[in-house]
Amino acid sequence: MTSVRKQLKILALAGLALGLTAVALPAAATGTAAGTTITNRAVVSYSVGGVAQTVINSSPTGNSTAGVGLGADTSFVVDRLVNYTLTTVDTTAIVGTPGQAALVTTFLVTNTGNSTESYNAVAANLVGGTVFTTNTDTIDVANIKVFFGPDGTTAYNAGTAVAATSAPDVAQDTGRRIFVIADLPVAATNGAGANVRLTVKAATATSLGATIETATNGADTAGSVDVVIASAVASTAGSVTTSVRTSDSGYAVQAPTLSVAKTEAVVSDPVNGTTNPKAIPGATVEYTLTITNTGAVAANGVSFTDPVSNVLTLLQNTYSGTSNVSITAAGLTRYCVAEAGADGNADGCFFSANTLTVNPTTPIVIPSGANNVATVKYRVTIN
Repeated sequence: MTSVRKQLKILALAGLALGLTAVALPAAATGTAAGTTITNRAVVSYSVGGVAQTVINSSPTGNSTAGVGLGADTSFVVDRLVNYTLTTVDTTAIVGTPGQAALVTTFLVTNTGNSTESYNAVAANLVGGTVFTTNTDTIDVANIKVFFGPDGTTAYNAGTAVAATSAPDVAQDTGRRIFVIADLPVAATNGAGANVRLTVKAATATSLGATIETATNGADTAGSVDVVIASAVASTAGSVTTSVRTSDSGYAVQAPTLSVAKTEAVVSDPVNGTTNPKAIPGATVEYTLTITNTGAVAANGVSFTDPVSNVLTLLQNTYSGTSNVSITAAGLTRYCVAEAGADGNADGCFFSANTLTVNPTTPIVIPSGANNVATVKYRVTIN
């Protein structure tokens, strides 16, 4: 009898083992949303002496009461994996001119974790270094601001951009563009570069980027959503692990580079006329101002003022018609009248307080490349 009981016990245990093997669960799929509750209940079938017995269902605390539907589910909650990428969308430095405001560099943050996240985004000037292999940092930009776009593809638009202090939520497997807006200094010279770094940290959803995600320390907390920071973005601050990613972009300055030369030539004198004239009282002297642009872009709205010595008298009616200032720019010559006192004829040229002002109403433009020289001429007599 004892032998038969032992055999039955062995058969029962074997049946139990087979039943457990049959209900083993597959691994959870990657990307299951955080907070998802996963439940299951094992069903154990067995037989005794070739006779099928009533199934027994599992429970977290153990169930020995046979019967369909008895027992209880075993469950756990999927924890939150914080993971994301940050890259610059720019492929070259953003070109601007000295003093240009609101230049835009563009970045993309993509949420590769398993829950909706907000992001804290801060931008700052880099000190030195090179981005895009050629844009070396030599100057700083000013008035740096950070904005989020409406999605991962739309270009910057002031009407749809959201300030970083109101950082929107980003659902898993989606992205948003982040824009860094900055002003170039007026004193920037041609060829100068300014590089910026965007630093992004994951923050909890609906926190507008304010509540930074931190890793849950210790063992898994049953029934709760713990936070795990992916090693790719982990950053340790004290004993708390947070997340941080950075990406760099830059601004390249294209500007006119002007050189200014002023020369004089004696045109005539009261003794020699125009033959080998000398700079004696009564002589006529012509000043020539030559402005050459060797920069990358045109110089627009060029003007100048020139104090004239009080031992000289500005001549009138020296060039075409009644004009006394000759202007050649972009291969074309034109004239204006620098009358004494106020600019009565409103042509932008006048002579007041012994100072000649040339700021023509049709602006002087000095292009880069061909025809990159402007000349301004006027004549005086020696008192």
